[in-house]
Amino acid sequence: ITISKRTATDLQKFVTIPDDRIVTVYNFLDPLPASQEEATPARSLPESFLLYVGGADRSKNLETLLTAVTRLQIPLVVVGAITMARRKELLLPLAERDHHLISFTRYIPDAELNFLYRKAKALALPSLNEGFGYPPLEALRHGTPVLVSKAGALPEILEDAALYVERVQDPNEWQ
Repeated sequence: ITISKRTATDLQKFVTIPDDRIVTVYNFLDPLPASQEEATPARSLPESFLLYVGGADRSKNLETLLTAVTRLQIPLVVVGAITMARRKELLLPLAERDHHLISFTRYIPDAELNFLYRKAKALALPSLNEGFGYPPLEALRHGTPVLVSKAGALPEILEDAALYVERVQDPNEWQ
């Protein structure tokens, strides 16, 4: 059982499994509570910002996104369990005067994340590979536009609901 056809294809590169033995079962999102519970974050937020939700390993391509938002001087809120060492590594190539544009959070409760999804101007996901991609679906559920790479299963999952970036490692493409 795989979470996307793309994951099935990737799996077959490593393990010999006949096509008829693989079943794709797409993940689903838990429904929002009827009240669409939201909690305002304790931290201050910019009036207008882009949102990134996820990890920070190299396949997430955050370096490119951070370069793009600093060129545009657009604040970015980064939500995810990202170590202090990785945060410093991500900020290192950026001019120190631009560090204020990037806000890192750690894990946040769903109610606070719901608030961020609704307040963000857009969700950006510059990933080099995604097996499924929950954050874009969560953003869309809140009516927030998504700007994503064409990597992995994202086109399969999002179809025409997203705006796609062709050359994902080119910061100019995210502008």
